[in-house]
Amino acid sequence: MLTGLLISVLLILGVVVPTAIAQRHMGALEDFYGGAVVRLVSRNNGATLSQAPTQPRGDGIGRSAYIASCSQCHGASGDAEGAFGPATHPAATDLTSRAVIQMSDAELFWIVKNGLSFTGMPSYARQYSDEDIADVVSYIRTLQSVAH
Repeated sequence: MLTGLLISVLLILGVVVPTAIAQRHMGALEDFYGGAVVRLVSRNNGATLSQAPTQPRGDGIGRSAYIASCSQCHGASGDAEGAFGPATHPAATDLTSRAVIQMSDAELFWIVKNGLSFTGMPSYARQYSDEDIADVVSYIRTLQSVAH
C-alpha cells in the first residue's frame, strides 16, 4: 500500500507536474489552481497589512507608474491585453475581473510590492515607494470602476 502511494506521488511529481507546466495554454484546472494559489498567497501575506500602508495621494503618480510598469502586460485599461500579457505563462491577470475586484487593497498592494515568483509578475519594491504602490492600487481601482 505504501509502495503504491509512493509510486503515485513520484509519477505525479515526475510526469504530471512537468507536463502541466510545459503547456503554453492553461486549461480549466491550471487556471483554477493558479487563481487559488494567487488568492491564498496574497490573502495570507496581505492579511498582515490591515490596509495599504498609505492613502493614495491623487497626484497622478499611480497612473504614471501603472502606464510605465504595468500596462505592457495588463493593458492600458487593465484587461490583460497588453503587448506581453497574453504571451506570458500564465497570462497576465485581467485587473478588471471579478476575482481581482474582490481582493482587498492590502492584497493588491502586497502583490505589486512583492510580485509573484511563480508567475511573470515582478516585485516593484525597489522601483517604487510604498506611497507610489498605494497610488498604483488606487489607479487599478479606477480602471475597475470604469470597466464595470
